[in-house]
Amino acid sequence: MLNADPHSRGVVFCKTKSAAQTLAKQLIAKNIATDAIQGDLKQVERDKVMRAFKNESLRILIATDLAARGIDIAGLSFVVHYQLPDKDEYYTHRSGRTARAGNKGISLALITSSEIKQIRWFEKTLGISFKQIRRSK
Repeated sequence: MLNADPHSRGVVFCKTKSAAQTLAKQLIAKNIATDAIQGDLKQVERDKVMRAFKNESLRILIATDLAARGIDIAGLSFVVHYQLPDKDEYYTHRSGRTARAGNKGISLALITSSEIKQIRWFEKTLGISFKQIRRSK
């Protein structure tokens, strides 16, 4: 997905600080301009990451739900739920970061077979539907 449009920018959400840090390191190793924002960062560090993302020095922002509260970023192409949130309102909050002001955007959830029940819960509770895309081998 990231290789399909090298100019697309988005936020990838993780549940844990360690997952956010690990994923950021993995994407950086693949030469994708990425950084993470999570609860252990000092405010000055968060501000630095957010400035880099807003001025488009970073293509991907990895964020935990708590660290992402209150951030407003225009022009996102996608949101990826790398790890599903525990609460349905977090799913809505995350997904609402893309497709703002009449623009189009994608909200993609990466799930395992054990998470299908949670996806069905989101569909029922939030009145939304998911389209399954299988990973190509």
